[in-house]
Amino acid sequence: MACVLTYRVSPSFERSYSLSIEFGVANSGVEESLVEHIEINLEGPRQAVTPAFSVGSREYGLARAILDELQALKLCPVPEFCDGLDGVQYDLEISAGAHHSLYSWWCELPPGWAGLAPAVALLETLVHHCRDGG
Repeated sequence: MACVLTYRVSPSFERSYSLSIEFGVANSGVEESLVEHIEINLEGPRQAVTPAFSVGSREYGLARAILDELQALKLCPVPEFCDGLDGVQYDLEISAGAHHSLYSWWCELPPGWAGLAPAVALLETLVHHCRDGG
C-alpha cells in the first residue's frame, strides 16, 4: 500500500461519516498510484465498496483526482486559531509509508488551508456517490 487517505466528518447533532481510500503502486514498478480500495463508514456497520465488485471508473477517477489535488498542494503548516462549540469537526488524515499528516478543522477551512477546498469538495462528491450508490 503506497498511500491511505481518511476523511472524517463529525457534526454535533447528525450522523458522522468517514471515507477511506487506499492507493497502491502499479505492478509495473512505476511509481504510479492505483486505487486499491474505497470504504465508507456511516456511523454504524461498515459498508465496504471494493474495486473488483462495486467501484466503477467514476469512483476511480474521483479518487485519483483527490490524490492529484493533494500531491500538488502547498499549505501553511500553522493555521489560524479557531475554537467552536456546536458545528462540524473535519479530519483529513494522509499516510504514505512512514510519512503521516493530519489536518483537522472546525466548520470552515482556515484561510491558510484554503488550498484543501478542491480536494475536500471531491471527497464530499465521492462520499455522496458511494453512499447513494452512484
